[in-house]
Amino acid sequence: MESSGQSEFSNSPKKVYSLTFWQNFLLTLAGACGLISMVADGPRWITYPSLIIVIVLLLSIIRNSKKK
Repeated sequence: MESSGQSEFSNSPKKVYSLTFWQNFLLTLAGACGLISMVADGPRWITYPSLIIVIVLLLSIIRNSKKK
């Protein structure tokens, strides 16, 4: 086996994530937090903002998909 002296990761291009990716990520995270909070009868300061974030992100994703 020969080694060229370079790591296999040194030539890989940087990944740039789109806004939709981050919206989906936050949507999933907030939805999970809200669901866990509701199931575990958690504090309302977690449940309500989580659900509001989910609704807002869903609406923005729908609006962005209709523009294209």
